[in-house]
Amino acid sequence: MTLAFVLFLLLVVLATADGVTTHKILSTPGGRELNPVLRWMIEKLGLLPALVWSRLAVFAAGYFMTLAWQSYGVLVLIALCASFGAVVYSNLQVIKRQKGAQSGTK
Repeated sequence: MTLAFVLFLLLVVLATADGVTTHKILSTPGGRELNPVLRWMIEKLGLLPALVWSRLAVFAAGYFMTLAWQSYGVLVLIALCASFGAVVYSNLQVIKRQKGAQSGTK
């Protein structure tokens, strides 16, 4: 297995985790999407289709950028993984706050 392949698999896991946590946040009263592109997609397509299509676009972009920029492909994948990792972490913090607000604690 190459490093690029492992990073691509990590990207798939992180982008999927972002989709799952985003769905959980937006399915809770008061939840909101901060990404204006995804917010627009949700308005046009609905929540689940927007999450699925946006993730497929990320997977395709990551794959094709890696092929097109072979010398930079690993760096592109690292940047995408780091970005999605940060978003997943942020989403988990929001979910934690939502649970605290529902139970009356902070």
